[in-house]
Amino acid sequence: MGLNGPVFTGFALAIGVLKQDIAFLTSMAALVSVTQLFAVRFTGQIRRKKLFVIGCAFANVIARFTPILVPVVLAKAFHLPAIYFLSSLGFFFVHLRMPILGDWLSRIPPESHRAKFVSQRSLGQTVMVVAAGFLFGAVLDMFPAKPGEGIFQVKGGKYSCSA
Repeated sequence: MGLNGPVFTGFALAIGVLKQDIAFLTSMAALVSVTQLFAVRFTGQIRRKKLFVIGCAFANVIARFTPILVPVVLAKAFHLPAIYFLSSLGFFFVHLRMPILGDWLSRIPPESHRAKFVSQRSLGQTVMVVAAGFLFGAVLDMFPAKPGEGIFQVKGGKYSCSA
C-alpha cells in the first residue's frame, strides 16, 4: 500500500469519486482476497511459477495505474465503474500470486531464522497497514462531504445503494 493508497485516494477524489466510494474500494480490496482460496487449487500445477508471478505483478501494475487514463478516455458516467473494475483486477492479480509468494517466503529463510523472519515481516506489515489507514483517513477528511452524491447514500439513518 505505502504511498500509493493516499495518492490514489487523492486522485479519485479529484475526479469526483466520493468518500463512500473510496471506502467501498477499500472494502473491495479485502473481499477480492478470497481469490487466494481458489488460487491455491491451481497454482500448484503451474510449471513456470516465476513467469506466472512476474506476469501477475505486471498485470497488477497495469491495472492499478490505468485509472489515470480513465478521465481522459471515458465519459464521466463510466469513471467510477472503470475505477472499480481496474482496482478489482489489480487486487485480483495480487491475490492470485500470493500462494506462490507465501510458499517461497516460507522456504527461503533457514529454519533457524524462519520464525524471527516471519514475525518481523508480520510486524512490519501491521505497522504499514496502520500508517496507510491513518493516511487514508487524513486524505478523506480533507474533502467535505457532499450529501446526495455517490453510489452509497444515507437515507433515514440507513445506507442505500443506487448502483
